[in-house]
Amino acid sequence: MTKQLIATLAILACATNLHATEYQFVANDYSSATRFCIAAGEGDLDGLRYQIRKLRQSPHLQYKTIVNSIRCNGQIAAQFANTHGATNTFEYLYRLTDDKNRKHIGRTSVEEVALDQSGTETPDVVIVRVSAR
Repeated sequence: MTKQLIATLAILACATNLHATEYQFVANDYSSATRFCIAAGEGDLDGLRYQIRKLRQSPHLQYKTIVNSIRCNGQIAAQFANTHGATNTFEYLYRLTDDKNRKHIGRTSVEEVALDQSGTETPDVVIVRVSAR
């Protein structure tokens, strides 16, 4: 399992170096779950942890339960972070992801994406509309 994670991260690092893509996340609503998804995609680990604490409505509710109950644009939170190259939030979320959900992390897709190609020297800017369900 650890070897798969290391291989995935190595492939992701190589792919990121080959073609730079900048993601801009736009919230469909102002819920904490959507803000959680934006923090996951942006790689904002402090913001992600803050949103998890905000979503925790009971001291008996575990972080793992929150992470596994939120879908970001239909994807598991760790998969969403991985799709957008947010390695630090991906690593954090992957540790909290249930084994049954980890099998979905290999498949990636982005819905409602607009691509702005402003030149060959600047990175591509991809605007991602984010919604948690």
